[in-house]
Amino acid sequence: MFYLRFIYFSAERYSYADHLNFTIDTTIAGTDENDEPVNVLRTFVGHFLRGRSLDITDESVVLEGETTEIFVSRLNVYEDGMDELLSDTNHDYSLPLDVTFTGELALDMGGSRKEFLAAMMRQIQEKLFVQNDGENMFVLHENETAENKSHYLGAGLIFGYSMIQGGPLPCFMHDSLTNKLFGQVPYEELGRAEKQVRDGLMRFGLVELVKKRQSLLFLLRPTAVADVTYPRLVKLLKPAFSSEGSNRQIQEERSYRLFLNYLKEVAAARRDPVTLGKILMFVTCGEREPVLGYATPPSLVFSDSLPSCLPKANTCINKLTLAVGERVPADKEVMFYHFDLAFLNTHFGMV
Repeated sequence: MFYLRFIYFSAERYSYADHLNFTIDTTIAGTDENDEPVNVLRTFVGHFLRGRSLDITDESVVLEGETTEIFVSRLNVYEDGMDELLSDTNHDYSLPLDVTFTGELALDMGGSRKEFLAAMMRQIQEKLFVQNDGENMFVLHENETAENKSHYLGAGLIFGYSMIQGGPLPCFMHDSLTNKLFGQVPYEELGRAEKQVRDGLMRFGLVELVKKRQSLLFLLRPTAVADVTYPRLVKLLKPAFSSEGSNRQIQEERSYRLFLNYLKEVAAARRDPVTLGKILMFVTCGEREPVLGYATPPSLVFSDSLPSCLPKANTCINKLTLAVGERVPADKEVMFYHFDLAFLNTHFGMV
């Protein structure tokens, strides 16, 4: 029976509902022997996503294919994002988001999407949730205006997109709320806001998936992610040096040592409000490593053609570029000041 169904669903294009059902069934069948949560999510994502490739894996290949386009202003990301997501009830949620920030010409090859999801996740936590009696976990703040605007539905949609398309996990919620939203409590017993969030999650099949693979709940707890440390960040941003012994390598080593010394200052909380997470965000659009890993591993390169000593990043391929040569100030504190300017900038990788 399963074989016949597989043949049917191998058609070039079929309805989203059929695609979703097939994805859930295939994921459950494929994780019987290994229901470790990361494996379950990776298996689901691999079957669920269609259209254009989600991220660049080869810089020489141009990404092409169907996407869901949305347009938002950096100055009003939350309201614009809600308007875009809620205005079209016929979304195919298996397509990658293609995000354009108003007035910018950059094509979204993954970086803008990740930036948008991270910004929306922060705004949703701030606007629709409150801390639970002094705990470092959050519960829903039920607001009638937000309910009437279906913003809690939008929150559920963002949670779904973010879990599946490489954004931050919604792992800030209290366990009791997480259990409610992901199907541990009958729908009719939920409040209005809770129903909206669950409705958003259901459009991605995540509620049904969690019911059948409850190990996924571990990815929705605060312990599922950890803040990046100095050693981990250094290992993630592996430098690419020029030929050993060359004058260029000497310049690169100097710039790299300045950067490492700066990271140590940040790790010791001596460059507040810069954090190691903000530096990782500058490069990858995420303060923590994604649970499914990076499509393109982060890297660090050097350039003598930057317009200033400010670093820059290509967030689509997670690449940090440091200046070398005459652009680099002789005074360490001047260079550290420019690092501060860059890593506190809200336009990731763009200064």
